[in-house]
Amino acid sequence: MDDRDQYYKLPPAGQAHERITEQSVERALCSQSVKKAPGPGKWSFRAIRLLWKCNRTRIVGLTKAAVRMGRHPAIGTRASRVVI
Repeated sequence: MDDRDQYYKLPPAGQAHERITEQSVERALCSQSVKKAPGPGKWSFRAIRLLWKCNRTRIVGLTKAAVRMGRHPAIGTRASRVVI
């Protein structure tokens, strides 16, 4: 089984947080451009990556807890669009 396949199969109910690893969070953070404009929470990917360098364990823990509880900060689920 290819490592990438694990991201396309849904885990059993209540176990999704167990698949979150430091590598998967890092891959998600580093796949985004630091040049993107910050969202409504005013956090840019550059700032989030700086936090990542300071405390990976805490960010992975927060991510796992959010997925396990099914609760995500409302500010992080909104996006702003600007028509140019």
